Amino acid sequence: MKKAILLALAFLLTSVYVFAQDIIVTPKEKLSEVKEENKIVIKRNDKNQSTHIDFVCKNTGEVCKTIDIKKGNPFSKILSTYPILAKKTRPSNPYPEYDLSRIDYKKVVKDFLPNVKGAFTRACGMYNARVLSGTIERENFIMLTYGTYMGDGAGGTVAGNSHIYIYNRNGQLLFSMKNMNEGPGNIKITEDGRYFAYQYGGFGGPHSSCIVGHSTPYGIKIIDTHTGKIIANETPEDRAASKPEIIHNRIALKYKLRNGEDIEFVFFDFKTQKRYAKVFSIKQYHKLKTFSEYGMIFKDPEDSNKEIVYRLDKDFEQTPIK
Repeated sequence: MKKAILLALAFLLTSVYVFAQDIIVTPKEKLSEVKEENKIVIKRNDKNQSTHIDFVCKNTGEVCKTIDIKKGNPFSKILSTYPILAKKTRPSNPYPEYDLSRIDYKKVVKDFLPNVKGAFTRACGMYNARVLSGTIERENFIMLTYGTYMGDGAGGTVAGNSHIYIYNRNGQLLFSMKNMNEGPGNIKITEDGRYFAYQYGGFGGPHSSCIVGHSTPYGIKIIDTHTGKIIANETPEDRAASKPEIIHNRIALKYKLRNGEDIEFVFFDFKTQKRYAKVFSIKQYHKLKTFSEYGMIFKDPEDSNKEIVYRLDKDFEQTPIK
């Protein structure tokens, strides 16, 4: 019995870490070192659509690994058995639009929403499915995203699923996150690849017949790719959030308060492991000049030749990042 437990522990310590049902993180000791200075090359077709990701050895020019973006799309593989509604959706999207109107509701849920709780409690009128893919490239890694969204035919989105994969320059999988059913969008990742943020929510809309699983409000989540943990989940109720941005390797958010008179800036600094926040009036905001490593720089309203500096460590409210 004791030997079996020890063997099980040894397996866990030497395997890919699974922190949740749909999140996989590859520990550093399981990654082989890049012997040559490889680079990541994205191939595009004549319509400027990303078609392949090549991992190329700079010294020899040889391709050590290739990812076919379209063929590797997990959603288009499943949808290939579904009828096509339209061969082309828009010039930038190489995937067709699929017809769900004659497909059994339970089959759609089983194929695309395996982890959505309560999905069978109410049948939704799913009319069409769209498929998307995208890349975010950095010097040392690349993020590949896939998504599918089910519409009700009247402008509303009733369900969706997304997968995210991050590869290093050697083409090795560093991180993956699957079955993201909240409608993630506007994904931004720090320059070092450690953290990424995304907006979520908004399924349903004024024309949607229902929402599969649950209705999610708008919010922003931040994920630590080294642990697979959600380190922040911003769910503002009294403010409207803009999309996340990366500023000096911090994740930055801008909120417009419901009073219509104030703007709140929030910065997640991963060196200090702190969340910095400060509210400015609209009048102050219009004097914003730039962002610095230390904070924000505004034009002096009294003298255009002078500047006012607000430092994160002195002038902002600070709370620890969980």
